[in-house]
Amino acid sequence: MDGDFREGEYVEVSVPTELVRRLIDAITDVMQEWQEEAKDRGEVFTALVGNSAMHIATEFIDASIERLHGETMQ
Repeated sequence: MDGDFREGEYVEVSVPTELVRRLIDAITDVMQEWQEEAKDRGEVFTALVGNSAMHIATEFIDASIERLHGETMQ
């Protein structure tokens, strides 16, 4: 993306299906790990807690990427 677009427009990005599958698998693995850790501590872990944590992590990643304006990521 070269930044040559107007506010309100969007950029379509194609993401390989395999990449999406691997990301979902990784998130699922992390949530299962958190659930086991919570269970060992006698705490309750719910999908809402896991989803909130993933949402916060995604926002952090988005904010970090915005700082890389003009940089190339590979």
